[in-house]
Amino acid sequence: MLRAVRTIQRAVRAGAVRFHEYWDKVRCCLAIQCVHRGKQWRREHADVVEFLDTQSRKRNMSTASKLISSMFKTVLIRRRYRDMRDACMCIQHWCRAVDVRNRFVKARMAANMAQRLIKGFMARRGMEKMRTHNMVRDELFALQVVREREREQLESMKSFRKAQRGRSKASVRYDLLDVDTMVNTKSFYPDGWARSFGSHEIRMNESGSHTTQVCVGASHSVVLNDRGQVFTWGWADYGQLGHGTSENESQPRCVTSLLGGGQLGNGIFIRQIACGEDHTIALSQNGRMYVLI
Repeated sequence: MLRAVRTIQRAVRAGAVRFHEYWDKVRCCLAIQCVHRGKQWRREHADVVEFLDTQSRKRNMSTASKLISSMFKTVLIRRRYRDMRDACMCIQHWCRAVDVRNRFVKARMAANMAQRLIKGFMARRGMEKMRTHNMVRDELFALQVVREREREQLESMKSFRKAQRGRSKASVRYDLLDVDTMVNTKSFYPDGWARSFGSHEIRMNESGSHTTQVCVGASHSVVLNDRGQVFTWGWADYGQLGHGTSENESQPRCVTSLLGGGQLGNGIFIRQIACGEDHTIALSQNGRMYVLI
């Protein structure tokens, strides 16, 4: 059985080989036949072959021209693309440069603004310091002027008292040790404290009385004479003068509320006075205390 199968297999294989060889020979013969017939046909139809050659050359030339045209168009397109790319890059660089320039300009403007602000602040601070220095200098100069004025007025009042000592009943002696003030008293003593007090002393001497006590507050002054009368002058913003008003007084004025016919009765004899910053205290002979505020 196996031998038969192998025999059949060899026969089939040999048949297949012969079949392939046969058809290879057939194809070869057909190809030779086609070549021979083609040569023969071309010899017989030379004009057709020439026409076909001409058409083939035309087609080749057309194809070559199209290829050259396409290559030229490709070169042009590539060139345009490079130009467009270069233009885009140039525009991009320009836009970046403009952006960087704008940022730099803004930063420079901000820096200039900050610099101007700092310079303005420093200038204002310097002006404030200068103004403060000038104000302090003017205030010190005004204080020096006030001190010198008060010193001169007190010296003149001292010489006047020496001349009047023999004719006056009161044995009052003025010895000037020092004149000092911490604020400018021109606003509440426009004529000078010593001049106001000196004119008051002259009036007291003319009336036959003399001063027994003097007190000075922050912006007002109080004088007590031997008759128990109280005189005040200066600022009256807190009612410290005791006149019932808030009007300032440049000259000593008698407190009428402590006299007969005032609001406090038939007259009060004051024996001692005292001053605070914005008030006045008076102590009567019978021990009562009166506060002027």
